[in-house]
Amino acid sequence: MVVTTINKTQLSYLLAIVAAEYVLGLVPQGTHEWEKFVEPKKLKSVSHSSNTQHQAIHYSTTISHSAVLRRELAVFLVLMSCLDPACDTSSLS
Repeated sequence: MVVTTINKTQLSYLLAIVAAEYVLGLVPQGTHEWEKFVEPKKLKSVSHSSNTQHQAIHYSTTISHSAVLRRELAVFLVLMSCLDPACDTSSLS
């Protein structure tokens, strides 16, 4: 299972809502809802409740950018998990 979402941080609010919707007009106003942004611990708990194993969360500032050094600066989250014990999620760690 692979899930991508927007991290619930102040930076992601500024970039996804204020900048993308209101300043730059990249997406229509109201596209993003702050209440639906996800914190990493919530993403992990959803994965745990689905009985998956070998989970890895990748923290990124952009969809194509490599992992960030400080997780609180991450705008995007990518969760990879699988049911198969032989699954390798190390490439996302």
